[in-house]
Amino acid sequence: MQKNLIVLLVIACVLQFACKGSKETTTAMQQGRVTSQMSEPVLIGGYTKAQIYFKVQIGAFKKQLAENDAFWKGVLEEEIQEEISSTGLYRYTLGYFKTYEAAEEYEKKMKAKGYHEAFVAAYGNDNRRIDLPMTEILRLYRHGY
Repeated sequence: MQKNLIVLLVIACVLQFACKGSKETTTAMQQGRVTSQMSEPVLIGGYTKAQIYFKVQIGAFKKQLAENDAFWKGVLEEEIQEEISSTGLYRYTLGYFKTYEAAEEYEKKMKAKGYHEAFVAAYGNDNRRIDLPMTEILRLYRHGY
């Protein structure tokens, strides 16, 4: 019985010390005296910067476009990717760019070809579109690790 009591006292002391140390560490962190040596990568829609790529979307339609549709006139030599959005729209994208800047340059070329609604879209390495505003994606992308 006395042995159990000693063990309980030792545990209580350890816990009290651990809690006190934890409170002191928390206070120090709040005051900026403790900094982490390891930085966690910023996640952008669940992906790290290295897992993101960009495409240029040139159109989205309620119905699938035929291969001989006049819409394709300016991109006949391009590899067009079709995907169906969660709302049932047929999205048509071009390219695979590791940087936003490269995709943005391509977007300008598509607009010059007459695809005035073209814009850059971000994707994760599992080919899923990142459904965040591009301003937020770029803010995180430019400050991510």
